[in-house]
Amino acid sequence: MENHTRCSDTNDPIDSFKLPKGKAGVSILWPNAWTNSIKKLKDGNERVIAILITASQELCIINAYMPTCNTDSQFEYTECLDIIYDIIQKYQETHKVILCGDLNGTLLSTRSNKHDKMLKNFVAEMGLSTGQDICEKHTFFHHAWSSSSQIDYILVQDKKLVLNYTIDEKSSINLSAHTSVRVITTIDIPAKVKSANKNRKAKYKLQWDQMDTNQYNRLIQQDITAIVDENNINTQVDILTNSLVRAGNITIPTKLLQLKGPKWKASPEVQILIKSCRNIYKQWQEAGKQKEHPLATTLKLEKRKLRSKVRMEQAVSRQSLYQQIMDNPNTQLFYRLINRNRSSQQTSTNCLKINGELNFIPEDQRRSFASYYEDLSVPKEELFDNNYLNLCKIRQQLYEQAMDQSTVEPELFTDTEENSTCMEAKNQPRIEIRKSIVKSRMMTGTYILQSDKHKFTHFSTEATCQLCHTESEDIVHMITTCPVLSTIREKYFIDIKKVILDSCGPAKWNTYCNNKMEITRLILDWSNFKESLSIGMELAEKLEQKARNLLFQLHIKRIEILDARNIK
Repeated sequence: MENHTRCSDTNDPIDSFKLPKGKAGVSILWPNAWTNSIKKLKDGNERVIAILITASQELCIINAYMPTCNTDSQFEYTECLDIIYDIIQKYQETHKVILCGDLNGTLLSTRSNKHDKMLKNFVAEMGLSTGQDICEKHTFFHHAWSSSSQIDYILVQDKKLVLNYTIDEKSSINLSAHTSVRVITTIDIPAKVKSANKNRKAKYKLQWDQMDTNQYNRLIQQDITAIVDENNINTQVDILTNSLVRAGNITIPTKLLQLKGPKWKASPEVQILIKSCRNIYKQWQEAGKQKEHPLATTLKLEKRKLRSKVRMEQAVSRQSLYQQIMDNPNTQLFYRLINRNRSSQQTSTNCLKINGELNFIPEDQRRSFASYYEDLSVPKEELFDNNYLNLCKIRQQLYEQAMDQSTVEPELFTDTEENSTCMEAKNQPRIEIRKSIVKSRMMTGTYILQSDKHKFTHFSTEATCQLCHTESEDIVHMITTCPVLSTIREKYFIDIKKVILDSCGPAKWNTYCNNKMEITRLILDWSNFKESLSIGMELAEKLEQKARNLLFQLHIKRIEILDARNIK
């Protein structure tokens, strides 16, 4: 079986006996024969995972282990529903969606706690159902038999997918608090055996100059009659193609270019020894391959030299890798070391060389490893960007001076306004809330672009835009410049400009919005121009709505392109 698994401690491992209740993890399993048809998705979190399946119908399966109902659990439950919503929105146009798992909420009318209400609203909004009318049989039974309910589901958007929906009886040998739920679908998943190695097929070259021309023509002539007698053009093409392939396989010699197995890059010295071994072997073969022949001894010595040279180069390569890790540790080298050790037959050692001394005591070895990784985690002075730190300090001082010298008292929100805003946000559709979140992140500088990654990684990551590769990707570039996003920008920005021109006229637009920086400030926060452009409440509402639409569509398009290029 293959699997796609994510646990609550995937990123920060916890000992199994310390795992909190209700946070073990979530997994999807499938037969090995399906592996070629399945793609694991990066979407989700430690409670929600998804896969895509190429089958008779394109399929997206989402498996969720929703939070248990307790105090303040509605916030985490809502977060998981938002993640599931994003996945469904992303794939529902091209795939049939199936949501399954322990949803820790029921669709039965007999219960209605906070999780139940959120789940029922979500299912109704996304058009999900069990596909068939099911009984009220429970799927969860408390170990103390104090309660039971139906909280495990398999939900679909297309009811035609479901042939049979079954909730199994609770078995005495089932030690879980849950019973299984099964669905038979109309989808046919092709079974393909995944090749263990992509380079298993040997490569050959046809020796056309050595072809037996007479036999080649004779074999083809034998099939000409069948081609003439056949009326269907497609069948004629098939007969001719098969005839050419058959005649070629019989009459054209081939030369082996590459053996089965992965490619191996040999050094020039090793290649010389390999060639020498081949030449000696040919001479020994021509002499009858007698074990007592002097060439047999010569071949054995030459092979010994070859093995010795290969082992020496491998040892030098390992030592070079270890030295690179010690001199300049980074994530790429660390994973390279892990992959190399995984492929090694030696899986353990009883000795470590620490500070030039051999150490056989496990406790001392563990302390040395702990000390080494602790040292790796401490930022070094030479890698710290002091210039950027000083610039941030200067900015902070300027902000404080400006606040101290300001004579304008900030206008505070009243309790009534705050309650009104909260109620307005609560009644907004989910998509509008997502637009607000994206715009807020861009306004506050928490929307991570390539220039931000460049700073956060001590300049090891390029600041260049990964969409157009023309210049540094900052918020101004994304909103006003990037040519890859120009179609979205032209479609939505023209509405913003038209609204301001109709209200204020071209003179004010040309005065206050005459460069990309000012246009960016206007789109992110219209209040920067409240006085200069005389923006009233009606105009402000229009600008806010259109700016949200523009920024959200730019965000969606950017994410789609980066995902398609497998760029994080």
